[in-house]
Amino acid sequence: MESKFSHLPDIKTIQPDRLIKYRVSEDKFSAEVLLPGLSYTDFDQKIGGKVGLWSLGKVFESIRSVAMATGFMYYLDLLHKPNRTLFVGGHVLTLNKDFHNIRYSNMFGRKNFLKADIYISDVGKSSYTVATDLYDFQSGVKLCSCKTIQVFVDKQLRKPVPLPEEIFVGLDNHLKSVKRQTIKREKMPSIPSEAFQYEIKALHSDSDFNHHVNQAMYIKWCSDAGSLGAHKGHFSYFKRHIELYPLKSAEYQFIGETLVNDIVTVNVWEDVTVKDKVLRFAVTRSGRIVFVLKLEFYDGKPVEVLPHLESKL
Repeated sequence: MESKFSHLPDIKTIQPDRLIKYRVSEDKFSAEVLLPGLSYTDFDQKIGGKVGLWSLGKVFESIRSVAMATGFMYYLDLLHKPNRTLFVGGHVLTLNKDFHNIRYSNMFGRKNFLKADIYISDVGKSSYTVATDLYDFQSGVKLCSCKTIQVFVDKQLRKPVPLPEEIFVGLDNHLKSVKRQTIKREKMPSIPSEAFQYEIKALHSDSDFNHHVNQAMYIKWCSDAGSLGAHKGHFSYFKRHIELYPLKSAEYQFIGETLVNDIVTVNVWEDVTVKDKVLRFAVTRSGRIVFVLKLEFYDGKPVEVLPHLESKL
């Protein structure tokens, strides 16, 4: 990554007419994006002014979109293929423990620049993995990272199809220069009978340009379901809004699609088979799993907030 941009000017000095700055490497397999900071709506006062998990998912989606719209991984070429589109197959989000200390009070404002390093970290027959590392621009400290699998899909059949051959030109040289990483599909969980259940109807505002529920909305659903279960005393460790607790990682898998007006059930339970503090989620539609999520937390007390600011759901 570094060698592809080290000969160029500081990214903060380029594109003076833009708040969000970007550049894509010549081979199209790496990119950098500089954000002017997190927005007001990224911070959630009912969780102590922390960055909401749903909002963080949208931040990473926005970063990828800026890079892809300007040539990264030949994104526009892929979308212009007849009857083709890209679906997200999964994410793995990993947070530095210090990310838990980011607040509206200490991180909001245009002087708090964030820099994203983006690169292709693995490519299969019909999918590729995008790795994104997000840094505090001034200190250089890595705050969090996200791996995302994007799948090349037939629009009508809604099934994977092979990536075009031109995508692979120069790819081997690139992959030799970066850390290879992708996402392994885990075995589908068995939903325990004691799982807490929360029913939701998918709305038009939940969907995206592929006409199915947007990836980040599943996180919002799961956060609401987990927090409701916690407030109702359904878990042994989590007693309050789950985003008050210091999150270590989030692993998402998209198994199927959810469309507008579908009724889904969010199932959530504590994983008692591991020593770590883990919540597992499975979203089902008509009894079939369409999405799974694993949230792993650091040891640590939940954030303290004023009683009237914490949602009672």
